[in-house]
Amino acid sequence: MARNVADVMWEMLEKAGVERCYGIGDALNPVIDALHRNEKIEFVHARHEEYGVFAAVAEAYFTGRPVVVCGTAGPGVTHLFNGLMDARKEGAPIIAIAGDVETKLIDTAALEELNPYKFFDTACL
Repeated sequence: MARNVADVMWEMLEKAGVERCYGIGDALNPVIDALHRNEKIEFVHARHEEYGVFAAVAEAYFTGRPVVVCGTAGPGVTHLFNGLMDARKEGAPIIAIAGDVETKLIDTAALEELNPYKFFDTACL
């Protein structure tokens, strides 16, 4: 089977020490599918992004290892924010992966459109 960008991303994260990913798929289904193919990083499905991000922050804080959290597009991105601000305050190594709308829908006021780059800027170091 041919590898894609998501497969390579998970290989890079594995090499960086990531052992676990918390979150939700939905807009990220191809990314989550690649995570399942990886078989070395455990996926913990959270019923809500905010639960997932706080679990990821706790693990990263106590282990010192980077932990990934995934959130779907639009509102899912906003649900990650409080936990990411907590991670920044605590110095917990968190990697957030967020969904987005299709490129052709950007700047059309589409449902769930949100610029995750600008949104996450405040929570990043």
